[in-house]
Amino acid sequence: MKKTSIFYVIIIFCLFQIQNNAQIVEIGGKLKVSETDTINSGTTMLIKELDGTVAETLIPVFITSDLGDTLHLGNNNWDIIPGISKANPHPISDYDNNEYTTVAIGNQRWMQQNLRTTKFNDGTPIPHLTSSVDWAATTSAAYCYAHNDSTTYAAVYGALYNFYGVADTASHNVCPVGWHVPTTAEWNTLFTTLGGTGVAGGKMKEEGLDHWISPNTGATNSSKFTGVPGGYRYFNGNFVNLGYSSDFYSSTVGGTNYFLYFSWTSIGSVSTVANNGHAIRCVWDQTYP
Repeated sequence: MKKTSIFYVIIIFCLFQIQNNAQIVEIGGKLKVSETDTINSGTTMLIKELDGTVAETLIPVFITSDLGDTLHLGNNNWDIIPGISKANPHPISDYDNNEYTTVAIGNQRWMQQNLRTTKFNDGTPIPHLTSSVDWAATTSAAYCYAHNDSTTYAAVYGALYNFYGVADTASHNVCPVGWHVPTTAEWNTLFTTLGGTGVAGGKMKEEGLDHWISPNTGATNSSKFTGVPGGYRYFNGNFVNLGYSSDFYSSTVGGTNYFLYFSWTSIGSVSTVANNGHAIRCVWDQTYP
């Protein structure tokens, strides 16, 4: 018993000592990512094979995993078993100190929740407009919550923003520092990574009927984007589609906004209307990994 304990202490010590920017810990006989979600090419690490054999190996390619995922060695290849942990490898927060988890999809990193900040990232307040008349008439940045009910909807669906606050990134950025509202090209990169616009919607929608109206067709959330149906605010101030659609802006002027729909696996798109209120998902400024 004493020898076994010492043996495992040595293994764990070695695991921490020989990593190159990739921290791996042994928990219950399995290896888990503990501090980063990318293991670099050329990294040498101590591993425990399925039969219990401890060996040293060189990682030939990038391996990307969510924090807490279990790493298995089988047939001389590393396999990532996703969904073991929802812990966040790259937490970010906005100016209001709202925290967001993030996910790597292809060579992009996306927020997993809709933005809910009430300020640009330089601290400038964004006007909160509840009146339909004021919403329809404004020609400057504004935000609101679904059905003007932040208590019920803000935590799940975030806030809804008009396009004036999205497009004016030269003087203000609504996303946290280091992040931005995606362009049309960046949205299309995401859709291509997920197999094209015909199937990407299902891979981006939150599973089940906790928030989506039945049937939530094809929703697998295999991308971990976790799209939720907060609907949108029409340019005349009316709220529509709560439970039915998840609507996002592109920052491209003259471009489109994109939506996920309860009965589609595909991505929907419509021309941008500046006074519509849509959700925002921010994307990282850098290429990942």
